[in-house]
Amino acid sequence: MSTNAITMHPELAQVLDGPSAADRLWFLLHPGEVCRIRPQFPEEVEARTAMAEVIGQPMLYLEGLTPEGRPLPRSHMAVVDVMRLEGLAHGPDGESGRCRIECPAPTTTALGEEIKEAAMAAVRGSLAAIRQQQQQQRRRDRRSGKRGGS
Repeated sequence: MSTNAITMHPELAQVLDGPSAADRLWFLLHPGEVCRIRPQFPEEVEARTAMAEVIGQPMLYLEGLTPEGRPLPRSHMAVVDVMRLEGLAHGPDGESGRCRIECPAPTTTALGEEIKEAAMAAVRGSLAAIRQQQQQQRRRDRRSGKRGGS
């Protein structure tokens, strides 16, 4: 068995299948949208946190504050379609990569738009950091290759 293979526990897979299918359908029905906010599914956060620990990538969170400065409870998910965010084409079945970010409930339209913008900015920032790491790795690889060839 490959050391890179990840086998998901069947119960964990079942918990994650519902939200993934619902998000896929929503984005198929809303082809012009890049981000949606929806209530969390039961046990979704726990399942995603467990999966994040397995693959070694932390969950992303957006914090919201009340006018008094208290944190709002994170009861929703901002779902960002990464392919649309990057201006890339989808597969025919709406196959895409989606990033889910735990966030507060959008109690007003303005807060909902603010949460969507923050979610998309967080994903853009993560993608930029990944690209920068990849570029640095390519530079290191080229430098070590040049030294190895001398």
